[in-house]
Amino acid sequence: MKRYLEKLTPVEEAVAALARRLPGGVETLALPVWEGVGMVLAEPVVLPHDFPPRPRSAYDGYAVRSVDTPGRLRLVGEAPIGRAQVGL
Repeated sequence: MKRYLEKLTPVEEAVAALARRLPGGVETLALPVWEGVGMVLAEPVVLPHDFPPRPRSAYDGYAVRSVDTPGRLRLVGEAPIGRAQVGL
């Protein structure tokens, strides 16, 4: 496996080699994200802050089959969106 990895070309080198072979070079544009449909990113998009600003999930939970549970299940807590867990 190690020999295989030694033969790989770093991404930056591969992109530069491809760009040299394209007729007319590579053109980049700065435009709003909604106008970029069907285009290819020239560089990674990085937000200056976390998004969403805190961990959250619109849908979360558990699924079980009644045959796999030894008895009744009891709710022991809730975690509404934007609030810390309550009820434990």
